[in-house]
Amino acid sequence: MKPTKLIIQAFGPFAGTEEVDLSVLGDNPLFLINGPTGAGKSSILDAICFALYGQTTGAERSGTQMRCDFADVQTLTQVTLEFILGDKHYRITRKPMQERPKSKGGGFTVQNSEAAIWEIDGSDNDRLMVSSSVKEADVAIKTLIGLDVEQFRQVMVLPQGKFRELLLADSKDREKIFSQLFQTSIYKKIEDALKEQAAGIKKAVDEHNIKIKGLLEGANLLTEAEIETSLNQLTPKLAEAVRAKNTAEFRVKEYDKNLHDANQLLLKFADMDAKIIALQQHEMQAANITDKKSQLKLASTAQIIQPNFVALDAANQSLHDIKQQYNQSEQRLNEAQSQVEIGLATLEQAQNAAQNIQDDRQKLTELQRYAKLSDKLKAAQNVLGLALTAQETSQVAFDTKQNEIATLNAAIAQKDADLKALNITIQPLAQEQIKLNGLAQVLAKRTQLDTAQQELSSLEQATANAKTHFDNANAELSKLNIQAMQTELTWHTNQAVLLASELADGEPCPVCGSLEHPHLASQNNALDVVTKEEVDVAREQVVQAAAARDIAKATYDEALSNETVQGRQIKALQEELGEAAWLSLAVVTEQFNQQNTKVKGLVSLQQQIVDITKALTEEQSQLSTIEEICSTLQAQAARDKEQCLLAQSKVTHLEEQTPLEYRDAELLSSNITTLTQQIENLDTALTTARDQEKQLQTELATAQGTHQSVAKQLDDITKNQKTAQAKWQAALSASVFDDEESFSQALLSHDEQEQLQEEIATYTATLAELNGAKTQLASELADKEKPELSDIQNALEQATAELSEQEAHWRELDQRNNQLLELQKKLAEAHTKNAALDEQYKVIGTLSEVANGQTGDKVSLQRFVLSVLLDDVLIQASQRLMHMSSGRYQLIRKEERAKGNKASGLELEVNDTHSGKSRPVATLSGGESFMASLSLALGLSDVVQAYSGGIKLDTLFIDEGFGSLDTESLDLAVRTLIDIQNDGRMIGIISHVSELKSQMGHRIDITSSTMGSKIRVIAA
Repeated sequence: MKPTKLIIQAFGPFAGTEEVDLSVLGDNPLFLINGPTGAGKSSILDAICFALYGQTTGAERSGTQMRCDFADVQTLTQVTLEFILGDKHYRITRKPMQERPKSKGGGFTVQNSEAAIWEIDGSDNDRLMVSSSVKEADVAIKTLIGLDVEQFRQVMVLPQGKFRELLLADSKDREKIFSQLFQTSIYKKIEDALKEQAAGIKKAVDEHNIKIKGLLEGANLLTEAEIETSLNQLTPKLAEAVRAKNTAEFRVKEYDKNLHDANQLLLKFADMDAKIIALQQHEMQAANITDKKSQLKLASTAQIIQPNFVALDAANQSLHDIKQQYNQSEQRLNEAQSQVEIGLATLEQAQNAAQNIQDDRQKLTELQRYAKLSDKLKAAQNVLGLALTAQETSQVAFDTKQNEIATLNAAIAQKDADLKALNITIQPLAQEQIKLNGLAQVLAKRTQLDTAQQELSSLEQATANAKTHFDNANAELSKLNIQAMQTELTWHTNQAVLLASELADGEPCPVCGSLEHPHLASQNNALDVVTKEEVDVAREQVVQAAAARDIAKATYDEALSNETVQGRQIKALQEELGEAAWLSLAVVTEQFNQQNTKVKGLVSLQQQIVDITKALTEEQSQLSTIEEICSTLQAQAARDKEQCLLAQSKVTHLEEQTPLEYRDAELLSSNITTLTQQIENLDTALTTARDQEKQLQTELATAQGTHQSVAKQLDDITKNQKTAQAKWQAALSASVFDDEESFSQALLSHDEQEQLQEEIATYTATLAELNGAKTQLASELADKEKPELSDIQNALEQATAELSEQEAHWRELDQRNNQLLELQKKLAEAHTKNAALDEQYKVIGTLSEVANGQTGDKVSLQRFVLSVLLDDVLIQASQRLMHMSSGRYQLIRKEERAKGNKASGLELEVNDTHSGKSRPVATLSGGESFMASLSLALGLSDVVQAYSGGIKLDTLFIDEGFGSLDTESLDLAVRTLIDIQNDGRMIGIISHVSELKSQMGHRIDITSSTMGSKIRVIAA
């Protein structure tokens, strides 16, 4: 990852927008970040780290706390970073949570944190990867760069006061960093997979053992040998139970057949009785059937003469209908004759009224001519009215504009006077503004001093708590040390007693070799018995207590360091504030507020000058415009007066041609409309009367023809009705019916006749069926008697009860037998699976223990791989450290196993060629630690890029540390950095050392002022 451009806005000490274009320094620059204390050198590294991860390099301040106090309230805090990763170019912009002015109304609102990432691909808008989500941006950056924020701080940025962290990290922390850098997660996955597989196999073996035990307990057995014994005892009992069950089943079947036969015979006797009753009930319907047969015969006779009756009924209906039609046609004929007479009278009246139409038409022509003249006169009068109005309007507009010109001249003169007075009043503004800026800086630092003093109180309390915890841990360690020594002494004493009990006179002592043993150790002289395990436990407790004491000591040291740093910051702030440090915050705030009010008043006057100047310019422009308009209006008034005279002449001419009585256009139009309508009404009435008279004559002729036709039909239908009446009377007289009423009563429909026939046939068939069934059953039961069921049922119940007992006994024995056989099968399968699992665990379990560091030196597979990689890193780092330390120091890996269960294999030591011994890296001095840290970071960068194509460590930022080097070491360190830069890396250095400024042509200079800091990039 190589930064190319950094844009900082309202961040740290930078109040405005500052752009750092690193591309102007070349492809792989070595540059110095230079500036006075507090100007913002470290803030550049904070900005880079914040843009990528949302955190600062030192993790001491959040993004929200990085907002510049001098920034304008309208300017949001944000950082934009462009960087190259491999052959791709990216840009990220990040904003912290902050307050901003509301878009509407007064006051402030909270602006949530945002982050956006683009891939700069040459397109118009670039490819957006993350739009605004901070979480998505964090994940994307970690995926792209391959490092989280802690790892970035340790391998790409050596921040102020933090450069020793990577050097002093323990095996566990260094494993986390290196596994990410070298992408060795595959080995960790192998460890986890083997561990999980081994645990699965062990769990399966335990489950099978539990299953075997559960199977035996479920069968009420203690051992597997009892299964075969129980089966041998069950075999003869089961065979006897089967024989007894089969005998009982045969007896039940025999009794059940006898019961079935008896039930069938009883059913036949019951059926015989039912058939006799049914036959008797059926024969009782004989009289009703005879009546139905007679009814059916009369209906057949009535059906023969029914056509004559239907014909007569139809003839009567036709005669009734034709009579109605005759009466209706006669009525329509009379009405038509009346309408013809009325139409003739209407026609004669219309002809008389139409004789005066010609005179009306001549009068209409004359009125229409005068109407045209009246319209022209009215139009001319309208033109004259508009001309008069236009003349008056243009004159009024001209007069109005002249008045506006006078008003504007007066206003312009007044504003000129106001501007002169205000310019004199605001002359002190610049001086007062400078004074306000100074008070603002004092207020900010005084506020920071109060906050720092409050934090110091908290840190002092934390230091006291840490000191108490450390003292307690130290006391606990001393106590456990004494207990462990007492336990170990007791164990050795016990061992002496055991040895003495085995000694005999004349035999040499295995300790001193003496043949005489005058004072043997005895149990009475020994303390309580202590085992070797208790000694190991006591020692382990001491190790754990020592580790707890070390942690408490580190916590106490860190708390004490934080308290000291905070005290120094407070002292620095007090020195910067001078006498203002001893003023209360309220007094400083009041001074600032008073000066701010004064400046705001002058600024408001300055704004008034701007507003008045703007208004004056607008009024002068407006005056020029109005003067031009006034000239135009004067010319327009003259033209309007001329048009008015022409319109008046035309009106006078038309009034001479139009008589006074015809000048009223509305009245004239009404007369024309009335006369026109009158003529149209007379024409329409005459035409309508003629057409109506013709139509009525046609309707009269039609009514006469229709009446004649209906009269002829009436005569024919009357004759047909009389003929049908005669035929019906003849047929009725020849039948068995006395009158028409008896005929109607006997008449049945077709469905009713079919129903009677069906009822008669059903009765006859049922009678024959019952007689046949009765005869058949009488024949079958001739020599039979009704059986007694109770004896048969009692015998069957006894046999069934015996069968139930035999089946229950057999089932109990059979279930037990099947249970034992199934148990034998399941146990055989379980033993087979257990054997297979045991074979698997011999391989997988052993591999898991070795891969997870549970054997030997307690080094896991991933830590072993990383130790090999660390050796490569240390080779590269030691070459540079030897060069910078004039051949004195080498970094080596500590190979001996750590105490207790602590992870080991990745600890570092330094080999001192002056003493010929190795010692912990924590024993190096400040300058030596800086050189070692720098060497380790550079070596790590070399090896990571050699092993991994995914993570690019081609940038390194170093914040301070050079001041701890002497002149020779400084020169060697700079030469080393130049060599690294020539290998294709960007290296940025923050330092106050003056020698560095003279040696480096590429610089980023930072200057500070009362209004914030500024950045300038200088390329050699």
